[in-house]
Amino acid sequence: MRKNDLMAGLLILLSVTLLFGDALFLSSGLVLTSGTTDVFLTFYHQRSFAVAEILAGNLPHWNPYIFSGSVFSSDSEPALFYPFYLVYLVFPIHQAINLDISFHMTLLGFFTYLWVSRNQCGLLPSLLASFFMMFGGAYYMHFYSGHLGVLATSAWAPLILLSLDKMRGGFRKARGWLFAGFFAAAMSFLAGQLQYVIISAVAAGTYSVYLAFTGEGKPRYFPLLAVLCCYGGGALLAAIQLFPAYDGMLDSYRTDLSERFLSSFSFHPENLLTMVAPDFFGNMDAVPYWGREYMWEESLFVGVSGLFIFFCGLRGKKGMLLAACALFLLILALGAHTPVFGVTSKLPILDKMRGHGKFVFGFMLFFAIVGARGAADLFTRRFSPLIPVLLCGVAFFFAFSAYYVGNAFSLEEWRDMMVFGLKDELFASYAAPHLFEDPAYILRAQSLSAVALYIVAVKLFALSILVFFRERFVWFSYVIVCFALVEMLLFANDYKRTFSVDSFQSPELTHAPSVIAGDARWHDSWLPNRSMTSRLLNVDGYNSRIKSKRYHDYFESFLRPDTWMVNPDGTVTDRYHLSPLLRLTYILAPMNGSLSFLKVTDEPMPRLQLFDEYTVKSDEKELLALLRSPDFDPRKTLILERKPSITPFAGDGSGTVVISEEDTDHMVIEAELPRNQILLVTDAYSRHWRARPLDGSVQEKYEVLPADHILRAIPLAAGKHRFVLEFASSSFVFGVWLSVLCWLLFILFGVGLLLRGRVIRAQ
Repeated sequence: MRKNDLMAGLLILLSVTLLFGDALFLSSGLVLTSGTTDVFLTFYHQRSFAVAEILAGNLPHWNPYIFSGSVFSSDSEPALFYPFYLVYLVFPIHQAINLDISFHMTLLGFFTYLWVSRNQCGLLPSLLASFFMMFGGAYYMHFYSGHLGVLATSAWAPLILLSLDKMRGGFRKARGWLFAGFFAAAMSFLAGQLQYVIISAVAAGTYSVYLAFTGEGKPRYFPLLAVLCCYGGGALLAAIQLFPAYDGMLDSYRTDLSERFLSSFSFHPENLLTMVAPDFFGNMDAVPYWGREYMWEESLFVGVSGLFIFFCGLRGKKGMLLAACALFLLILALGAHTPVFGVTSKLPILDKMRGHGKFVFGFMLFFAIVGARGAADLFTRRFSPLIPVLLCGVAFFFAFSAYYVGNAFSLEEWRDMMVFGLKDELFASYAAPHLFEDPAYILRAQSLSAVALYIVAVKLFALSILVFFRERFVWFSYVIVCFALVEMLLFANDYKRTFSVDSFQSPELTHAPSVIAGDARWHDSWLPNRSMTSRLLNVDGYNSRIKSKRYHDYFESFLRPDTWMVNPDGTVTDRYHLSPLLRLTYILAPMNGSLSFLKVTDEPMPRLQLFDEYTVKSDEKELLALLRSPDFDPRKTLILERKPSITPFAGDGSGTVVISEEDTDHMVIEAELPRNQILLVTDAYSRHWRARPLDGSVQEKYEVLPADHILRAIPLAAGKHRFVLEFASSSFVFGVWLSVLCWLLFILFGVGLLLRGRVIRAQ
């Protein structure tokens, strides 16, 4: 490692430490990120559940606490097999989250520096590129939203690009960098956010085309081959995560995606203004974001000076080609706003990807390297005397626009401009609708938009002065670059958020364990994933990737708010009387300005129940229609999708059935039946649940069938039974063996390569 590399690494680490130091060192009770976004809503609870299970000696594949039971290891975002997860086993969860965010932000900055500095950019320009990546809106705003998977996965992308640079002369000269590419791709797969793996892969593919086009890869097609090798090898190393994730995706309701769903979270053209005016559409404080989609998906801040430096980097063939790569990624990010979307949304993998706006991260990779080239040119290039004049002209334009925004619109006219997102049929605005009826809010929003433009004008005036003096004093180049660095740091500080770990203590849960006892479930749609930390069983959840299509269809049909009737005594009744199937006893609902527990009138069914009667409905629409029928009694009749191998029959008396042993992924069931019956387990169904006999069972083979569309049914013959009902995913087992084999080969060849290098150096 060169001296400059060490210095840059220390500066990057220092900047992140100073920014997050209060949460890392000064207060043990602070959690980085906003207290209303995904760390608070899901990641804290998800990782608390996983850590508790792992420390108890159980690697959880099934999560019984949300969606009446759902897959867990098939979801990539818990990142169970990512090496950094060890930190969560050592530190308290909130401190591990702080370390997670800080580490990956530092890692992204350092890898960006290494990649850019190897492209003939000096220390300060390469450091500026790191700041663009770490603190630019495309990445940093995901810190605000608590997207831990995004932050971790994205951090490895520059290392892959660096590996491509090092391998452009062929594998023989840079075998070690091929292994670095394998490792970086594997880490990005394991880090949990597969959409950002796709985005990084597209960016790497675009960069390989650039290398091939400029003739820096010999033969020219070699960089393309190198990309395929890196991500192919990385996928094999990460098979332990990828195979279950793909298998789980097949059952998710998100496999059938509408055009509207795919179009959502495209980057909106008007949000290009956030490159220089990040607060124009709101600042998430006094003026909540009022633009389309979410602010953290629609911010592209790079700063006024950063944008100027980027344009300085467009000189020469390489600068223009890199800028063309950036433009290509930006067009992909615009998604449904461009004709290109009609093609990309039909390509394999991309046809399952919601949120093409996330490609702004790929755009930022190329923006960073072009910006570094521009910063390097500042020290050698002479500018036209018209440049400061042009900057002043643009400054006057922004100043006039600010005055016009602040004074030329009435409140009603400005409100009409703000609600364009609410009127759009294809895209959504997530701002609370009542805000647009509040004149005080509209006035604050209008004032903030004007102020945001005034700030841009002031920065442009200051930049024009610096550029003017730079022609006379070269050292002003340092001032311009430092101006850009300061802009990025001020933006990062403005959108830095922390909240207290005490916020996870929910007052309304203090009475929950006393009213929700044993196997009973509740319906908490307010903060559903906290059920994982409170260890209460919930029929709802906050994670659309793991919600099965079966459960989604059932939930939308029978558990919507309009299916409940509030009784005069404060209890609630579902109009279809199907709540007993899910053992639902209480609903947490807003009442009189606070959250209250409302008791469900229908008594829940037991967790295990034996049935004599069943009917077969293989068509989903017919099955759901029968569930809606007032003549259907879920306590007496099962609805199966095919005829069971063992036919039950009615008779006097009933058998007994108990659970003698249990954890998240298996239960041992013992039963004694006087006749053939069907056992219903009122937990959510998955095709990965298997039943196998233990010693003493009368049956040699058991089948697990979907019952009542979402539950599990097991046909039992007369006699004694002792069997295990377990979650057994063959894709996970195959992935484990493939990953183990590939990692052994990776280590073996890596050690061999290292020893060979030492011998060559010794000779």
